[in-house]
Amino acid sequence: MLWYLLALLVINGYISAVVAGRFGLVGKRWAIAGLLTGPAVYSVINVKQRMLLRKSLGFVFTRISA
Repeated sequence: MLWYLLALLVINGYISAVVAGRFGLVGKRWAIAGLLTGPAVYSVINVKQRMLLRKSLGFVFTRISA
């Protein structure tokens, strides 16, 4: 059972690196995050990708007017 969990985390780390590489992020950092957190890292990769996209388009700060 422990070997299954370890293999699952290693595979998840590899897939996290591949997905991060597609978005132009550093793969090694996200592979380590995938090893430690499991599948929860995919939502964080998506948020980081959106942040970089907004930054490249010029939306650095978001202001909310009340």
